Amino acid sequence: MLKLDVAVIGGGPAGSTTAALCAARGLEVAVFERDTFPRFHIGESMLPQSRKVWDDLGVTDALEARFLRKYGAQFVDASNGDEQAYRFAEAFDSSVTYAFQVERADLDHLLLGNAVAKGAKLFSGWSVQKARPSLAGHGAVDVRDPDGTKTTVAARIIVDATGRDGLLSATHGKRETIAGLDNTAFFSHWDGIRRREGQLEGDIDIVCFPHGWFWNIPFKNGVNSVGAVCRHDWIRELPKGLSPEKIFERAVELAPWVGELVANGTRRTEIGALADFSYRVPDIAGDGWCSVGDATGFIDPLFSTGAHLGFVSGRSASIAIGEALAAGDTSKARFAEHEATVRRGAGLFVGAVQSFYEGTLQRMIFTRPQKTAMRRMITSMLAGDVVERSRWTDLFERFLTGQTAERSAIYGDAESPQ
Repeated sequence: MLKLDVAVIGGGPAGSTTAALCAARGLEVAVFERDTFPRFHIGESMLPQSRKVWDDLGVTDALEARFLRKYGAQFVDASNGDEQAYRFAEAFDSSVTYAFQVERADLDHLLLGNAVAKGAKLFSGWSVQKARPSLAGHGAVDVRDPDGTKTTVAARIIVDATGRDGLLSATHGKRETIAGLDNTAFFSHWDGIRRREGQLEGDIDIVCFPHGWFWNIPFKNGVNSVGAVCRHDWIRELPKGLSPEKIFERAVELAPWVGELVANGTRRTEIGALADFSYRVPDIAGDGWCSVGDATGFIDPLFSTGAHLGFVSGRSASIAIGEALAAGDTSKARFAEHEATVRRGAGLFVGAVQSFYEGTLQRMIFTRPQKTAMRRMITSMLAGDVVERSRWTDLFERFLTGQTAERSAIYGDAESPQ
């Protein structure tokens, strides 16, 4: 029987980050991934604050060589063509001024290969049938290899990195849907989409229309990812039986800016669809296990939260795992700081997304002229600076709860937090 310190179920960014950092600590780690990489995935726009994890992983130079730099975000009001640009250099933490626009098939493959290079074992095409964590450090994972042969692997700690499947996290209490975020995304890749020039070329476009928003993400190879995130109440009003392609076309009709964007483009993939984006799980960890990435919950992709929280949670999980194994204590309590880190980052992102759909944050984004505190607050959130507690995150958190003094400070002339 294979005996491991850590069994990671799932080889996406969160799983590969956890595996690489645990292996770098000298732990016996294996990743069980049912798919064969490279494989398609959405979530293609990275955030600058992820750079701190990429540096720990040792992959920053490889990302630099492969992908297009993203220095900011452009917001567009489809109703009138109004545009507002945000540059990451304006964030409260301006130590990292750019991220990357990535094709996830390439990124995920690179990250998984990095975990192997750090010493993790990879079982590609192996599906996990059941995970049985244990407080005593005698957990087990029942797996099936590509030929269908079943076996059991021993693991002191099991990491659920299975994304929306939530192999462990979904079985420890009922998932909670997040109010107002029951949306569906329709997406594809395009050739021939017009681009901005210079540093603006790599910016993501977020185009607001009455029933949701569009993304436009440029890649280094000339391809663009274009998608529409649409509210379910609007989709339910459409004629029944419409294909994803027809629903996407209906959305484009309501956003002339996007119509002009794709007018001379050629779609190179079918329109895909992904529904019911956002949920929370009651438990992120337990005795002998923890979860990372989308297995901890998922948020509407408006502010490119998914991969960033995957990187952050993978790093925090690896720290908790190392400390738990060193102490000989794999109880749930050992993962309290990991859970707090994930909850805090996700909570601020959820609040921002809900405020955007409610209208308050969207109005802030397009406000002219903008006060310095408001602009830097929005930019810091777009950069992914939501995990570490600081004066700005405290201010943002209070703003999202509707505290009048904080809203006045942001809209008014109060001194910006440092």
